[in-house]
Amino acid sequence: MVWVRLPAEVIDDYVRRVHDRTLDGHRFEGRLCNAVAPWGGELIEAPVRLGGQRIGANGRITPSEVLGSEHPFLARILREQWPAADVLGRRDPARSTS
Repeated sequence: MVWVRLPAEVIDDYVRRVHDRTLDGHRFEGRLCNAVAPWGGELIEAPVRLGGQRIGANGRITPSEVLGSEHPFLARILREQWPAADVLGRRDPARSTS
């Protein structure tokens, strides 16, 4: 999970779309606020494009997804498939515990 900083006007637009029920398909932009393991702090402040949230029949909003980035390394991370061992390190369940 990552935290994303959003400008106030983006938050206001998002809230308006929730109330107007026009959130489906909406895309918006922000900047990463936390380090992402195993890549560390190199991605802090990387620009991100978000979307993917929907309002369900029960009124709940699904979490937003990072859809892309203009940051070259983050774009590569999002585009490529990474071996579990590279991402999970010692937490990889396939890794031997002996």
